[in-house]
Amino acid sequence: MADVLITPASGKIDFKDSGGNVDATIQLDGSGNLAITNPGGNTSIGSTFFAEKGVPVRITGGNNVTLALTDNGKLIRCVNSTSAMNIHIPTNATVAFPLGAEIAFVNELTSATANTLGFSKAAGVTLYSKANANTIADRYTAASLKKLDTNIWLLIGNIS
Repeated sequence: MADVLITPASGKIDFKDSGGNVDATIQLDGSGNLAITNPGGNTSIGSTFFAEKGVPVRITGGNNVTLALTDNGKLIRCVNSTSAMNIHIPTNATVAFPLGAEIAFVNELTSATANTLGFSKAAGVTLYSKANANTIADRYTAASLKKLDTNIWLLIGNIS
């Protein structure tokens, strides 16, 4: 079993093997970034996500957009100058988002007659929302999808 040595003054955590050798070190560098070093050369963080400066942003257009696994954790700016836009939520069998996945959307549609940004779901998907709303209400307002269970999503925000 490894020993853990925490040095508060330096902001450093050393993980040592049974012989007292350092296996890995976690510390803040001079710029305030988290640094993980491993003299053995192998460092694994698993499925942990570190956000240094906000969330990634994706700009998308078109009439129909199906969510992809790469959308998890992103802000999606929905832009389309000619018509309404639909975001489709696939089943877990099609796209296996992890539980707790969250995707934010902002309505930037510019069509004066059809600036509707709506959400649809595949058969077998449940979408919870206030009063069963499935449309972001206005231009330059936002909503978020949160995966609650295998095929259950929650839509919250400025929806109607």
